[in-house]
Amino acid sequence: NNTMIRNDTLFIKGSYAKEIPISSIIYIKGNAIVPPIGIRTNGISFGAYNVGHFRTKDQKDVLLYLHSDETNVTHIKTSNNEGVFINFKDPAKSAGFSNKLKE
Repeated sequence: NNTMIRNDTLFIKGSYAKEIPISSIIYIKGNAIVPPIGIRTNGISFGAYNVGHFRTKDQKDVLLYLHSDETNVTHIKTSNNEGVFINFKDPAKSAGFSNKLKE
């Protein structure tokens, strides 16, 4: 996926694009565990590729931008209680993403 941080905003481009102001992020955790997913409400799933809106088994709505089962996942929570889980095909990019956001 095409993700960048510019002008104090996290831009997630591509399918289910999202802009998240850095000031609205209240929680960042690297090496996070994706909660068990109950259903896909509006998204795409194909093997390890899961992008879009999903509902966890405990009925919480989350946004997934997952491109691999093999790389680190970053969990972002915003001030409006939105949960976002993101990783990349590139393990190095996934591993350093949470630290890049924290900077």
